[in-house]
Amino acid sequence: KISIEAFSVMYLGLGYPKQGYESLRVQVSAIQPDLEDGIVLETVLAVLSRHQRNRQESISKNFALVDHDEKGYIAADDIKKLSEDAGDAISKEEAEAYATYASLTGKIHGSTFQRLLSPPSP
Repeated sequence: KISIEAFSVMYLGLGYPKQGYESLRVQVSAIQPDLEDGIVLETVLAVLSRHQRNRQESISKNFALVDHDEKGYIAADDIKKLSEDAGDAISKEEAEAYATYASLTGKIHGSTFQRLLSPPSP
């Protein structure tokens, strides 16, 4: 068993987003109401798993937004359109450089996009 304080440090150390101590305590309490003696491993894993699923779903939704024509990959034209939509247009050459940097083929598939936007593994 670990304390909520130790879990909070571990949570951040694993690359999960910073959130308030109270917010994390509420999430843990929803799974394990009694925190007096510490958090059990099953609760830790349940909280981490929930956040991982939410992050993957969010990244998948963002991929779909950028891959607006549903090719199944993001290419230089998608990156250029995204930059224009964001109000910070880049050149075709810059977009191609970004796409090639992310994937040697210049086609950024979902798994590559997921890896690029996920925190590094400890």
